[in-house]
Amino acid sequence: MKRGKRFLFIVFLLAVGITLFTTGIIKVANSMVAKREYTEEEIREKARELGMIDPNEFITIDEEDNNDHNEKSNDKEVENENKDEEENKEENEIENKEIKNQTEQNKDIKDKENELIEIKIKKGEKSEIIINKLYERGLITNKEEFIALVRKRGDGRNFIYGTYKIKKGTDYETILDILTGKDN
Repeated sequence: MKRGKRFLFIVFLLAVGITLFTTGIIKVANSMVAKREYTEEEIREKARELGMIDPNEFITIDEEDNNDHNEKSNDKEVENENKDEEENKEENEIENKEIKNQTEQNKDIKDKENELIEIKIKKGEKSEIIINKLYERGLITNKEEFIALVRKRGDGRNFIYGTYKIKKGTDYETILDILTGKDN
């Protein structure tokens, strides 16, 4: 009887070992699915679709950083940036014309001191463009002073996209708080 139990035990261990071995081989074979290699351009394109901003395309307010960036970027990136900037400028010009027309109509209706200026920040829009919009709409009178405040607070990348109505004559701190979501 001892021999029978011992034989069954050995057969059982052998069966378990074979089962584990075959299961391992099957799992390894299934994990070898074809993996696709993505190019740098495909990765950037997918990231843009998801709303991410390429740090190389973000214009910092600091001119030294901007000059360093221009020296480092290659010709294709410069061409892409120029196309993006031209598209943004065209969109901004169209938007500026529409807003100027609306502003002219509203000037007669509203008192200048209580006038609310509407500003629209698009997703991924650069801080330089946002500051130009503020200046063109008369919300800020001194670009350099506002840029210095943005640098001091480190809010160059913290602008939140959306449409805002800001009272004309609002101080720079409050405008920056509104546009960065810190006015809560």
